Amino acid sequence: MQYPSDAIEVQEFAAGPNLIYTNGDDSQKDHVVVDIHTVWELNVTGLTFPTVTDVAYADILIDPHWVNEHKFWFLYQLQSSKQVEIFECTTQTKLSRDVHCEEHAKFKIPNLLNPSTSQFDWDAEEGDVLTLQFLENDYQITIFESTHDSSAPLFSLPQPPLDQIPENKISSFTVLRKAIYIVMQNKKEVDAWFGFFPTPTKHVISSKTIKDQGSDRIFEPKKVFGNPALKSEFVLIQSKDCIFFGDMRNTFTLIYVFDIIPDAEIRAYLGMRTIFIVQKSETQGFKIQEYNYEKLNNIYLMKELPLYDYVIQSPLTTDFCYQTGFLFVRALDPASQETVILVYESNVLYQLSLHKVVKTHLKINDGQVMNMAAAGHDQMYMYVNNQQNVQKMVGFLRDALVNLQPSHLSNQYITNLVATVNITNQAVTKPMSIKYPVKYINTQTYIQVNQEELAKQNAEFVFTNQAADQYLQINTTGWQAGQVIKYEALCDQCESHLIEMVNPVYHINDGGDYQFHFVDGIAAGNQMIFQTADSIIIQDASGAWERHKLPIGVGTDCISITATDDGKAVFSGCEERGVVNIYLSICNGKTCTAATPALQQVAQGAKHPSKLLYKDGILFILDNYNDRPTLYDGTVRVHKVSLNVEAKTWDLDAGKVINSQFLSTEPTIPFQASDFDVIKYEVGNVNYYKLLLSSALKRLWFVDLYWDNGTIKFGQHDKFEIYNLIGKNLAIQEVTRFYQIRAIKSTKKDKKLLTTALVSTTNMATYGVTFTFDISDPVKGAPVESDGTIPFLLANYGTWKQLNKLTLFEDHVAIAYTNDKSILVAVYVLPTVDHYALQEGEPKVITLIGGEEDEQTTQISTQFVMTLSKDAALARPVLHTNLVYNIAQKENMLVKYGVTDFPRLHIQKGDQIKEQVVSIFAKNDYGQAKGVIRLTKKDPPNPNPPKPDDDSKGSSNWWWITLIIVFGVAILAVGGYFVYAKYFKSSNTPLHVQSY
Repeated sequence: MQYPSDAIEVQEFAAGPNLIYTNGDDSQKDHVVVDIHTVWELNVTGLTFPTVTDVAYADILIDPHWVNEHKFWFLYQLQSSKQVEIFECTTQTKLSRDVHCEEHAKFKIPNLLNPSTSQFDWDAEEGDVLTLQFLENDYQITIFESTHDSSAPLFSLPQPPLDQIPENKISSFTVLRKAIYIVMQNKKEVDAWFGFFPTPTKHVISSKTIKDQGSDRIFEPKKVFGNPALKSEFVLIQSKDCIFFGDMRNTFTLIYVFDIIPDAEIRAYLGMRTIFIVQKSETQGFKIQEYNYEKLNNIYLMKELPLYDYVIQSPLTTDFCYQTGFLFVRALDPASQETVILVYESNVLYQLSLHKVVKTHLKINDGQVMNMAAAGHDQMYMYVNNQQNVQKMVGFLRDALVNLQPSHLSNQYITNLVATVNITNQAVTKPMSIKYPVKYINTQTYIQVNQEELAKQNAEFVFTNQAADQYLQINTTGWQAGQVIKYEALCDQCESHLIEMVNPVYHINDGGDYQFHFVDGIAAGNQMIFQTADSIIIQDASGAWERHKLPIGVGTDCISITATDDGKAVFSGCEERGVVNIYLSICNGKTCTAATPALQQVAQGAKHPSKLLYKDGILFILDNYNDRPTLYDGTVRVHKVSLNVEAKTWDLDAGKVINSQFLSTEPTIPFQASDFDVIKYEVGNVNYYKLLLSSALKRLWFVDLYWDNGTIKFGQHDKFEIYNLIGKNLAIQEVTRFYQIRAIKSTKKDKKLLTTALVSTTNMATYGVTFTFDISDPVKGAPVESDGTIPFLLANYGTWKQLNKLTLFEDHVAIAYTNDKSILVAVYVLPTVDHYALQEGEPKVITLIGGEEDEQTTQISTQFVMTLSKDAALARPVLHTNLVYNIAQKENMLVKYGVTDFPRLHIQKGDQIKEQVVSIFAKNDYGQAKGVIRLTKKDPPNPNPPKPDDDSKGSSNWWWITLIIVFGVAILAVGGYFVYAKYFKSSNTPLHVQSY
């Protein structure tokens, strides 16, 4: 299990009513903290609850379009003013304890709503438009529309208005999607209204309708029930002693008649497969029946739901979650004398039907009204008000979830722990205990800051008292741990942007000049070459770009690109009406022209050229569905290219297809090509090539090839059990699939070739794996040794899944991740690979240094640019990607990012900045951590001494001084020579005394 990990469902651990899960024995050293989530009180912000006793009515509405599963609307009406207030509320995740609400609308209606009668209904339309229907008076229903900007009535029913006489009095109404059912009890009919614009249409359901379909039961309608969210065509009509169940697509078709207790309080709820009928009678007691209606010609009673020892309170208070089929019923626990809410799940076994008993920690006496409203999907929301002193909002999960938190994690990648869960319910005194081992994978996604270590670096955060821009590098080594996407700075002068944080992955341009839909890109020479659906775009070192439209046909979609090292020949892989074509453009750095021929068709059977690579006259084509390599068994095609750049001519041979048949794979583990790379090595002045193949299923493959008199020759091919290597040395999941493979470094050592390559996975790490090949006889092949090593790995970003997309440049690599809503391009710095050193201990865990993230408006796909290259001007790596969507341009902009290994503080106008404390926030999607540094100011160094005056007088004086010095030195030199000649040279003769 990865840490951090997603919550997992625990319903499958046991079976029984009202299961209660608790953390097990945590006295053991290597234990796991088991955090169970089922029901919790929500912390509501942005909304001040009204006075408890002033709430006449309350309701919760979930987003019916499933656009945002964490959003709901909360409505209440005030008793004192009849004012209706609606709030739009959101939670961040399924397990959030915090709910933030913002006012959506506020208006008054003439009547007080009653939770026990059908006098109000509402639903949500696209764009957060709410429609509300309420009883204006005894003879009119008003349909109201509410948006963020305004609230106003739309129309009223019936149309035309009826005479205000007793038989036309409306007793209740129900809204089921696009139909409104009005019950006229005195008239003994139900009017179903459809098609409100331009003119509503009425269909009458009466006793005649029932009799015409062969039923002699009494038709005295009181209420209509149904499911406004799902299956709104089905209608339940409560009568005196029965409920009529029918289909109302065009006209009412009677399907079944349910018996009920006469004069009982009735609630009927229609779920996806079953119907709940709740009855409470003064004389015959209480019962909840569940009927199965999956087969309309065989509707039957499944069961009568168990109450155990709970007692249903009066008045009958229930609600139903239409999306999940959960029934909520107010009851009393006789043992604790506490009011509880019984939560029943539909369409499950009898012993599982009482899903949960929610405690209110209150005793609400019989006869006392309690407001209760519930709605939701997998996460449900419930509002409870006892009309005295308590109101609260509660979160409730359809299935209990558990977060397994390790009691401790070492810095190692793997930690073995034990998790214990105790399961009980109120009927069982001794809990059932379940223990199971957990192997934790520390992705180091949670960020930690050591302020004490950071404070030791304060001497490095010194800026100069000058106006010129300055950059202070923040070396994160030693004081920060974890995977950081962005850094932010907070200080006194940060808001004025005089002090700004520059992230390791930072904008250089916004991409506004390139308004095309880019799908691929490469670096060639000093230029970037990008592929669009119908063109190639060349950007030179200065940033200028030119577009070359490919001579493609209608319906052609180009998806991949490669080029020669100098960028003069550019190959584009395109799909055209079920055929794969390769287009060749000859470029000179500024303009391109089509080669002759303009295109070559790849041999029959090619489907999707998701990747191209040109190397030394060989074109490699990855033919697969890159987003999902397991969709079909992809291939890698190897073609000889006869290319004459000067003549602008070329030819493409039929090539060789590397597939399961070529590799002789077992049927149970076919070759499912997900990526490839090529390494080149030399033995005896002959170049050899090794094709590295990544298969989604468990294995890597290696194919040897070389040139022989202008022909591509294939040597041996062999497999490598990468799944077993990782499982043996680290940990891997059964569902893990392998994606990218990219060679980092190759070293010849004796008669061995050592190659370290990156191997990415769907849901684990990206592994640095070192392979050893025997190159003693490369003509026959270079077989791989069975044992590989993993010197390092790139830690996965939490529980985000990897996309089948990776780009590498020198010691930097970018990997694309997704959480199914957003895409993150994360950048890592690779460690130094030394094939002469022995690997000791565990693999080194490398965390990302930064990245760019954006929520996607379309389907998550790998069809975007992600290219690392070197910028000549910056002398640093740069990243080109069109990840971020521009709403104004309605396109993903191709943005250029600079890449540094550490964040930096940008100091502007240092002469205006004071010494101050700066708070640094290291952030990612899982949280943040804070560190504090102090900026110190220093004066620039003193200027050089002033130069002497350059006037003629000063210049003349300096000449005289210079001449005096020169002549003085000359005189001293001559005198010194004579002294030397007289005294020191005479020392070579015998010493004697001279007489005068």
